[in-house]
Amino acid sequence: ENGLTASNIAGLLSAYLKDPMAQSFVRRVSEEKAPFYTCYVPADMYLLKIINRMKLGYYRHFKAVLSDLNQIYTNCVLYNLTESLIVDEAHVFVKTVKNKLMKLEKDKTGINPSQLNMTWVKDGCTRVPDRFFLPQCGDTIVYDFKRHKIWTSFHKKSLFKFQRTLPEFPF
Repeated sequence: ENGLTASNIAGLLSAYLKDPMAQSFVRRVSEEKAPFYTCYVPADMYLLKIINRMKLGYYRHFKAVLSDLNQIYTNCVLYNLTESLIVDEAHVFVKTVKNKLMKLEKDKTGINPSQLNMTWVKDGCTRVPDRFFLPQCGDTIVYDFKRHKIWTSFHKKSLFKFQRTLPEFPF
């Protein structure tokens, strides 16, 4: 099977698990190795997490996979000095993986993956009820006044007055 499929992406990413260049980005960063890491990095991201998400059908869009790869680099910059070796390694690693992913689809179709409708992701996507829906990079977001009103009334006590004010639209 050629092209950009969930199993091909997971396979390509899994190939980096033993790569010396990727070792700093394979597992979750521990507090022992990086004290106060969670204070600097609010959204941890690492290669095994992306692979597991891919296998579980988490991603709905190719852009979301690329976004999580970028998060590895962003987290590295947040915690480390920008001129440090690990930041350079993160940059090279993320750039290399993204280029290989882009090439995976381009080789098959001759089209840049960002121009494609990635229905392959939706086919294997784990379905969750709407109330638990969290948007991912690439999702179309449609504002729903009724749902916003319900959410706002439920969270009223924890919001400031200006946050409780709903936008007015000329319907």
